[in-house]
Amino acid sequence: MAWTDIEGRRGSFRVRVFIERRDGGVGLADCERVNEKLSALFDLEDPILGSCFLEVSTPGLDRPLRSVADCHRFLGQRVRVRYRIANDPREAGPQTVVGTLRTVEDATICLDGPAGGLRIGWNEVVAARLDPDLGALLRRGARAQRRRRT
Repeated sequence: MAWTDIEGRRGSFRVRVFIERRDGGVGLADCERVNEKLSALFDLEDPILGSCFLEVSTPGLDRPLRSVADCHRFLGQRVRVRYRIANDPREAGPQTVVGTLRTVEDATICLDGPAGGLRIGWNEVVAARLDPDLGALLRRGARAQRRRRT
C-alpha cells in the first residue's frame, strides 16, 4: 500500500511516496528498491513537468489515520485525535484526546481515554494519528538487547 504527497511550484517539485506493508515490516532496503524503480519510471515517462525530488519513506510510528479503514487496522493502539464537537457553540476550537482505539462502528470511533469512553464521529475528526508510547518501546528494545547479550 502506498500514497503520495506532491508539493512545490512550477519547475521544482517534491514527490513524497509513503510505503507500507500489512505486516509493518518496511525497511531501508524496501525504500531504496521503490526509489530506484520509481526514479527509472520517472526518467522514462516524465510525469511531472520540470525537475522533482523523489522521497520514499514509511508513514512512521506516529502515522496519520486518514480513514475509518485505517482505524479498523489499528484497533487496540494508542491514538491522538483532534476533533470538533458538531453543533456545539460552547466549544470554540478543536479538542484533543489521547486514548486506546477500542472499536469502530460505522463512521464512529470509540476510544478508552483517561476520562473513560468517548465516541467520536469521523466527520468530527480534524486529525488523527497513532500515538505510540515511545518510552515503553525503548524499554522493550533495551530488554530485548539484554536478552541477546546473555
